[in-house]
Amino acid sequence: MNTVFRFYKNYSINPTIAWSGVKYGVVALDDNDEAIMGKYDQTLLLNIALKADDFITKGLTFSLGAFNLLDNNEYYLQPYNGGHAALPGASREITFSLSYKFFYK
Repeated sequence: MNTVFRFYKNYSINPTIAWSGVKYGVVALDDNDEAIMGKYDQTLLLNIALKADDFITKGLTFSLGAFNLLDNNEYYLQPYNGGHAALPGASREITFSLSYKFFYK
């Protein structure tokens, strides 16, 4: 679920909630390099971003975001037995960006 709350002209707060249910896949390999199947718990990811369009000057956009606020473990399972367990997702992240849009006539 993603939404945008606009306030005071060109400013917005953008919260996101992503939920992934229980997954089953390779959790490890045994001594013979055979896949051991197991369960990965459900995951809830909460993100939020603050965005300012036309920040200081027209065309300049400022954004500050925080992703995976709860620092939950997220895993990406393979659709096949590739010889290793699921790959871990990102931990909590803080991002900052500035971008400029050029206007041509």
